[in-house]
Amino acid sequence: THTDSGTIVDLLEQNKTLNAFISTLSSNDEIWLCQGTYTLSAPIYLNKSGQQIFGGFSGAESTIIEREISDLDGNGIIEPWEFTNASIIDGAGNYRCISIQGDAQTSVNGIVVQNGKTTNGGAGIYLNKGNVLNSIIRNNLVTDCTANTAASGIQNISGIVNGCLIENNTTDTGNFYG
Repeated sequence: THTDSGTIVDLLEQNKTLNAFISTLSSNDEIWLCQGTYTLSAPIYLNKSGQQIFGGFSGAESTIIEREISDLDGNGIIEPWEFTNASIIDGAGNYRCISIQGDAQTSVNGIVVQNGKTTNGGAGIYLNKGNVLNSIIRNNLVTDCTANTAASGIQNISGIVNGCLIENNTTDTGNFYG
């Protein structure tokens, strides 16, 4: 994991969870996630100005643009979310994965968000000011929602979602989207 100060932190080596590491971040900090699955022990909150999570790294990159993409689904097109080294944030069917309530510079980029669960919208990602770019949001579930509508994969209140694949998200409410 990389921070914008140039420090590389190995979460496993320090016996830290992704949640514990993110809770220590300040405004304008970046995290670079290497390939792997990061199972959550609680939701991730990005609520400070300019906080960013980037995924898709092998661990050898020195810049964000060095992340490798390839035609993973074999359809002849390289889509913006097809990072060769998938960085997966997994809610394990227990938690909303990510809540973004920062500003226009707060973002998630190149992450697979899966298996989130909540009783209100946005089991994968709740987005209220920020950006979700080049990511996959899949297999998230909203249950026992009292609202008339619910977004199961991503609930976008006020933000930008671009270059993302949103698939296989469900809700038990009558009306849902995303």
